[in-house]
Amino acid sequence: MAIIELENVSYAYDKSKSAQNEAISDISFKIEEGEYVGIIGHTGSGKSTLIKHLNCILKPTGGKIYIDGVDVWKDKTTVARNRQNVGLVFQYPEYQLFEETVEKDIAFGPKNLGLGPDEVRFRVSRAIKMVGLSSDLLRKNPFELSGGEKRRVAIAGVLAMNPKILVLDEPTVGLDPAGKEKILNIIKYYHRDENRTIVHVTHNMEDIARYADKVLIMNDGKILSFDSVEETFKRVSMLRSVGLDVPKIYEVFLKLKDKGFDVPLNVYTIQRALEVVKNIVERKANP
Repeated sequence: MAIIELENVSYAYDKSKSAQNEAISDISFKIEEGEYVGIIGHTGSGKSTLIKHLNCILKPTGGKIYIDGVDVWKDKTTVARNRQNVGLVFQYPEYQLFEETVEKDIAFGPKNLGLGPDEVRFRVSRAIKMVGLSSDLLRKNPFELSGGEKRRVAIAGVLAMNPKILVLDEPTVGLDPAGKEKILNIIKYYHRDENRTIVHVTHNMEDIARYADKVLIMNDGKILSFDSVEETFKRVSMLRSVGLDVPKIYEVFLKLKDKGFDVPLNVYTIQRALEVVKNIVERKANP
């Protein structure tokens, strides 16, 4: 059974206007439990509006949303449960830090779940480890930390809720390469080791290629495509028609193929490219 299912979901910020002004329109798709889905699209395509529906920040003006088989807007109880099951990390989540210590900030969510002190402490300790930070930071003021550390603390606050689904809106924006890699590794860990479902909004095709199972492309408030990474990147002309592109390394292999080199085309990451080149070198050395 799908863990996320949308049926003909539409949303208009100004409900007095016509359907032509909908931010998203007639959206239908399913995501299976444990999948990692990347959502891409140009600015204004409806990505952020879409994901705000997943944990009930926005209520659709049309259609149905099911999380774990339950209509999330059935009643107040289902809305509250869904907000526990779906953790949402916004752009610049560190701007949401507000407590006087890191420990209190991470503990805020679990406390609101009504958990006992021992369980809250356990979740805080577990979450700080998951994001790769020392427990020595728990008594520090979060505003004394570096930008990358603040962001990891903010993500730890979401992970402490232990959500079944983790939704992220450009979680690495504004970070240096080292900070970005740390955030991506946290997401990868939560997906693979915790067996959680990930929905990741990003403009970075390389990140999609490295981590995602499927890619959902938004354009003008509608779904343009929802398919595997490999099938998505084969549609170069479609991607470019809506202002998107393929990973740079894939472009390199396309050009090599055009020049007559016998190389595969399912090369979307640097790691995969290195494997292909190594195999070619070995074949040349041992004909």
